[in-house]
Amino acid sequence: MAVAVWPGELPEYVLVDGFSLTQPDGRLRTPTDTGPGKTRLKNSAAMTPVAAQVYLKGPNDMARFRRFWAEDLAGGVLPFVVRDPRHDGALLGDEDGLVLADEDGAPIEVSAYWLAEFDAAPAESQVAGYFSRLSFTLLVFPG
Repeated sequence: MAVAVWPGELPEYVLVDGFSLTQPDGRLRTPTDTGPGKTRLKNSAAMTPVAAQVYLKGPNDMARFRRFWAEDLAGGVLPFVVRDPRHDGALLGDEDGLVLADEDGAPIEVSAYWLAEFDAAPAESQVAGYFSRLSFTLLVFPG
């Protein structure tokens, strides 16, 4: 079975406002009888939590997202591919900061994607009129 892809009809990039990426934490903390607890590495391949938001431009966008959630992700439990908002579309440069170009002189853009899944069901809030904001937390697979 193919991995689902974030629908092209929905916003490709998340809003800067509300975006946060937390370093993956694969540590296991064990309390002790006295003094500080013990910490050891439990999992070096922990998932990265990412909080994000997108604007949906009306009932068609919301219906498309709901169909993606219900059908493509089987109620939000399957992973999917989505653009990495930090790197996708960035211009590739050299160590001096000069933009690299192909043989035709066109700048070379980075293409970067995440394999992710929803941590919980997204929250919908009305912004104005038909516009709504979808807030969610993704868990990005290591890699």
